[in-house]
Parts: sequence; C-alpha cells; structure tokens
Amino acid sequence: MFGSSRKAKVEPVKTEFVYADGAKDDVQLSGDWNDWKAIQMFHEGGGMWSVVTPVPPGPHEFKFIVDGEWKHSNRHPTIGIDDTSLNNVRVVLPQPDLNDTADTPRSGAREPRARARESRATARDSRAAKAKRQMVGFFGK
Repeated sequence: MFGSSRKAKVEPVKTEFVYADGAKDDVQLSGDWNDWKAIQMFHEGGGMWSVVTPVPPGPHEFKFIVDGEWKHSNRHPTIGIDDTSLNNVRVVLPQPDLNDTADTPRSGAREPRARARESRATARDSRAAKAKRQMVGFFGK
C-alpha cells in the first residue's frame, strides 16, 4: 500500500573501540546503544584495550569503566560541559549495501569520460556545422 509506515530494519555495525589512556587491571566499554551496560574489553598489550561490538548506525555517546572508575578518553571526541559530564561520542555509519544496484551502470551506459568526449565532439561538430552554414550564406551556395 502507498505510504507504508514500515521502516527497513537497520542492521548494527561491528564497531571497534580502543582505550589507551592507562589502566592497571580492567577496562570495560559502556554506551547509550545498549542502555549503558558494561562490555568487557580485551588487553592487547602496551596499555591498549579493545573490543569489537555491534552498534546501530547513528551518533552515540560512550564511556569507559577503567579499574572500576567511569572515565572518558582523551583520544576520542567528547560531548558535555565539564569533566564530570563528559562522554565520548562517535557517529557510526551504516554498512554499505553491496547488493544495491542504484549506482551500478546500466547496460549500454557509458563511463563519465566517454560521455564528456562525446559531448565535446558534439559541440565541435555543431560549431563546424554553424560555420559551414555561415560560409554557404556568405558565398551564396
């Protein structure tokens, strides 16, 4: 039916988060996309912790729980008014639909350079035809 109110389901995107601002024993990630539930991060060595987790596309606020303390990272953009209210922020883009044919050239479609060459050739031919008509008019033939 026209004007259907059904929305296409937007799939979460596997998103990597990294914390490298110093931690002794434990780092967890928490964000607005999962009602601020803690997600365990993995120690990669060298003071770096990371996790890949599904996040819906759109802007999201998040924070880290470092050794039991809520902290934002200085290595990610922040939003808020002071140190007590700062959260990190990230915009997650949707996964591209590799099956989408909207940008796929249709059969018989020419590449942009070919179209530009043809356009220039058409303009050149048009100018030549105009000049020829003017000469014919001048010479009376």
